[in-house]
Amino acid sequence: MIVYMALMKELQASGVAALDICFLRSAFGFVHAFSVLKWRGESFYPKVLQENSDVRNALIGRSICGVIAYLCFVFAVARLPLGLVSTIENTSPIWASIIATIFLKEKLTFFEWTIMACSFSGIIVIFLTAKV
Repeated sequence: MIVYMALMKELQASGVAALDICFLRSAFGFVHAFSVLKWRGESFYPKVLQENSDVRNALIGRSICGVIAYLCFVFAVARLPLGLVSTIENTSPIWASIIATIFLKEKLTFFEWTIMACSFSGIIVIFLTAKV
C-alpha cells in the first residue's frame, strides 16, 4: 500500500490530476474484475441482485461509501505527507469499534476503551508534530 501511495504521489507531482488517477485505477479494476467474471462464466449482475431489492440497495449504498472513501484517500495523498495518510488510514479499527458501539450496540470493556484512548492520543501526537 505504501508503494501505491508513493506512486500516486509521484504521478501527482508530475502533473497528473488526482481525479485522473482515480478514474484510471477504477477503469483498470473494472476491466480486470469483468474479465475474471467472464473467464469463470459468472454473471456480472447475478440473480440475487435482480430479485432482492434490499441486497441491491445495500450494495449501492456500500458502493457510494466506497467511492467517497477512495476520493478522500486520493485527495489526502495529494495534500498530506505519506506518513499522515498512512496513520489516518490505519485508524479504521478505532472508528469501526466506535461505530459498532453506537449502531450495533456492541459492548466494549474498560480495557478496550483504554487501549483506544491511548491509540487515539498517539495519533494526536503524530498530527501535532507533523509539518503539513
